[in-house]
Amino acid sequence: MKGLELARNYYLTYGKPTLAEQFPEYADRIACGIAGEGSDCLGFDDKYSQDHDFGPGFCLWLTDADANVIGPSLRECYASLPKEFMGYQKRSPLSYGEQRLSAMRISDFYRKFTGQPNGPNTLEQWRMIPEHFLSAATSGEIFEDKLGAFSQIRNRLLAFYPEDIRRKKLAARCAIMAQAGQYNYARCLTRGENVAATMALAQFIEATCSAVYLLNKKYMPFYKWAHHGIRHLKIASDIYGLLVALCENMSICNEMSMGAAMNICDANNNMADNNIARNNTDVGNANSNMKRNDIGMSNTNNNTDANNNMTSNNMSTGDVNNNMADNNITRNNTDVGNTNCNMKRNNTDVGNTNCNMKRNDIGMSNTNNNTDANNNIKRSNMNNHTTGWINNAQIANNTALIEDICAIIIQALNNQNLTDSTSDFLLDHGTSIQSQIVDEQIRNMHIMSE
Repeated sequence: MKGLELARNYYLTYGKPTLAEQFPEYADRIACGIAGEGSDCLGFDDKYSQDHDFGPGFCLWLTDADANVIGPSLRECYASLPKEFMGYQKRSPLSYGEQRLSAMRISDFYRKFTGQPNGPNTLEQWRMIPEHFLSAATSGEIFEDKLGAFSQIRNRLLAFYPEDIRRKKLAARCAIMAQAGQYNYARCLTRGENVAATMALAQFIEATCSAVYLLNKKYMPFYKWAHHGIRHLKIASDIYGLLVALCENMSICNEMSMGAAMNICDANNNMADNNIARNNTDVGNANSNMKRNDIGMSNTNNNTDANNNMTSNNMSTGDVNNNMADNNITRNNTDVGNTNCNMKRNNTDVGNTNCNMKRNDIGMSNTNNNTDANNNIKRSNMNNHTTGWINNAQIANNTALIEDICAIIIQALNNQNLTDSTSDFLLDHGTSIQSQIVDEQIRNMHIMSE
């Protein structure tokens, strides 16, 4: 059962009649429902969501005046409601003490998410609120609000940002998508800056998700659910599948080139007697002392005893004290597709026809040439940065997906008359959007600021 349905049924079964009985003078003044943080408030909860902060419960929102009179007694009343309902245990306060449910002031609820007791009023106040806070403040469902005090603020927030704020945010998203996705992503990969490329892709994806929500005049939820929610939107929802394809393609590239980092072993690689170790190992030799001389670093590694308990102090690779017992496989040392591979770093001709590893260390400038005959993956490592984890064809494929995503955003911007640019580079559209902002102070802000 979905959390919203569970909360509604619990309220109708116990909450509503209890309020009418114990607080007859205030029952019509109390707003009841569920809203705030949590996948259940978004309607995205599933079986995995039920392992934390899940169960029957609801919120009771009071005006400040009413809270001063009945707040404590209403909380006691809520706490006395049945602890189990429809096979689910009633929610308890979170481990860090926050209580999302029970009785609370309307002003406290909105102050928590917007910084203001009645929600934002000025452009500056609107501009400073994170999108997912506004999503949380307007999530869920209101079961009763005859007084209307809670819903009045909620409906004003649901009407969405003032147009100048929406345009400024869209301009910033277009600029980030252009810089991170259309420009820097492929350049980082070409340079071998794989961490930077991953960060660029992450920024592109986040900015893309936000742009889709802004085009739909919906607040983007917490990042965990931002992409999931795109499929339910009317405008640019096709981007949902393109982002899936982009991330799946990157996952394949990672699996191909970084399989060892994921401890990937096939059925033939049980490693009953084989140890794959990092940092200079001669597996199986008792009292084997290996010395590695890295020019400029002069690090000595003493490795292996009779039980293959290995330590390593290797400043050039950043590994300290890797203790290995029998039959342990550490990370970052195998090419995908190799079976029964007994690998040692700094050794040539390891004895596996599918795995040819050579390492040359000169100070901090390390060059690794790793070739896997099955996967045709080549890695070059200069200054401890790995390059070539994705080949030119894969770069071209990812770049094409990014351009397809940007084209959908541009079309949606045109449909809403938000841009007059004819460019296929989103930064140009961001500049066009920002030029149409009425408020001079916001219009003159940096294109990437919000």
